[in-house]
Amino acid sequence: MENLRQFSGESENEIWQQIAADMHQQNEILEYSAQINQQDHQVYFDIDIDLGGGFEGGFETTTFMAPVNNSELKFHLYPQNWLNEVGKILGLEDVELGYPEFDKTFIIKASNPEKLKRIFADETIRQTLLKYPDCELKLSHEHDKPNARNLLTFNLDLALISPEHLREVYHVMLQILEKLGQPTLPNSGEL
Repeated sequence: MENLRQFSGESENEIWQQIAADMHQQNEILEYSAQINQQDHQVYFDIDIDLGGGFEGGFETTTFMAPVNNSELKFHLYPQNWLNEVGKILGLEDVELGYPEFDKTFIIKASNPEKLKRIFADETIRQTLLKYPDCELKLSHEHDKPNARNLLTFNLDLALISPEHLREVYHVMLQILEKLGQPTLPNSGEL
């Protein structure tokens, strides 16, 4: 993450006023990375837009990440598509949360389905994620090496450059972190 901007404040409103003002000052946002420190939570987000050129097609992404200490819950939520439907027929496990539109939109794998159901009982979380049906949300180990920390990540192959949309996703990240019941400030080092 080049040019990592740092924002902190006591409230979500205070932080997002700072971010909106900073983003408004940018001529054109092709890359934007920020670290947000709010109380005992640390969340990073990154926007990357490559316009492509020549024979190359462009791409755009929005990623949010938050380190999570000692979570026993692991999950992976990703878009439902025809290939995943075939996988379900062949035995792919899919956690049903009991919300028809949400269950129809996403495939969910979880180490503890009951705990995940309690987290996604929050309608704000579900409704925000439904706005981004192509997103991927997961809580898993950062890598396969011993002592790997856990990361809560949100990925979308679309650049969210509106502070309002970014804030919605940030709010969902915070809600999930709070429901996991733990601070996310890492013990040492940065993401």
